[in-house]
Order: sequence, then C-alpha cells, then structure tokens
Amino acid sequence: MGGGSTGDEEIDVRPRHDALTLDTIGLCGLRYRFNSFYRRDYHPFVESLVRSLETIMMIRGLPMENLWMRNAAAISPATSPS
Repeated sequence: MGGGSTGDEEIDVRPRHDALTLDTIGLCGLRYRFNSFYRRDYHPFVESLVRSLETIMMIRGLPMENLWMRNAAAISPATSPS
C-alpha cells in the first residue's frame, strides 16, 4: 500500500473543528461565508470577535460563573458530618 502512516501519529483536529464551527455560525446566524477552510488565518471579523470574548472573560469571568459558584456552595456542605 506504500508509504502510509503507522497509526502512531497525532492529528490536531482543533483547527478543523474551529473552522467548521465558525463557518456554521457564520452561515446559519449571519448568512455569511467565512470560508475558514480556505484561509490560513481567521477572517478579520472572527479575530475581533475572539479578542472581544477573551477581554470579556478576563474582566467578568465565565458566563453564569456566579450562579455556578452559588449552586456549588449550596450543594456542598459547609462542614463535614462527624
């Protein structure tokens, strides 16, 4: 079969997954093709969106983080049973 892979190499699927996600959001939500599979870099709109989301997460934390923390505190007992 000549020169095939041994099956031991890793495949980085994240870039393709990101491209699929961005193209799906663009097409379904914005009716716009980002053509992420045909670009080496992200579309300028996508770059701006990622920067904005990173900034928001640094300033405010994850969405609903406070709610999760309150629920976690309510579920876990304050003191361990004796």
